[in-house]
Amino acid sequence: MKQSRSEKIIELIRENGFYMSVEKLSELLSVSKSTIRRNLQQLEKNGKVKRKYGGVEVVNESPNLPPFSLRKHKSISEKTIIARLGASLVKNGDVIFLDGSSTACFLTNALSEFDNLTIITNGLNNVQILSETTLTVYTTGGKLSPTTRVAYVGQKAVDFINSMHADIAFISALGIDENGVLYDMYDDEIAVRTAMLNNSTKKVIMLDSLKRNKIAPFKLGEINDFDYCVSDINLETFVKTKSNCTFLYD
Repeated sequence: MKQSRSEKIIELIRENGFYMSVEKLSELLSVSKSTIRRNLQQLEKNGKVKRKYGGVEVVNESPNLPPFSLRKHKSISEKTIIARLGASLVKNGDVIFLDGSSTACFLTNALSEFDNLTIITNGLNNVQILSETTLTVYTTGGKLSPTTRVAYVGQKAVDFINSMHADIAFISALGIDENGVLYDMYDDEIAVRTAMLNNSTKKVIMLDSLKRNKIAPFKLGEINDFDYCVSDINLETFVKTKSNCTFLYD
């Protein structure tokens, strides 16, 4: 049973994107947190996992997200709904921040139907889509992310964003927990997203239904930091904390 549980722990961590909290493992495996910690101690002793940030990650396996080329083909119907609802918040003449997420790529396609927008993005795929439109497009520049390879990050990107102001910012995250805390994988991408939020009038977080209970090492913020949460389901019923955020869903 102990061996089976250890194997299941490794499997769950892999499925979650390489990192999980002790609390979540305890919940999913229906055992106490102290039992999980004992299992993790043995797994760490055997060199299988490394405990950090109040959770655990698998050792000697890439912590990266799946390649963008794969992520953009995942949850297509959910992201299409999010794109349509997100576009409903936009009007001609708006200035828009877009991050480099796969969800933002779907929104970019929807925004291509507008006649007059100014879009500022750190996402390379967004720029490729927008190059076929007549919309005004700015790229942040900066260092190409060494992990995702599809977004500009670093201080130069942040400085450019800080020199601009948008009517509305659209960003995504890796996951959200029941307390409304948002998580992401890479701190350099969080810095760019935070700059976008700090320099926009309206703030929108885009989360598909698979983002529930996805935990990563870095906190992006909380749901209360946003004016809108756009999803394919009603995430207001998932988040237990009271929020002033408006939830849009279909």
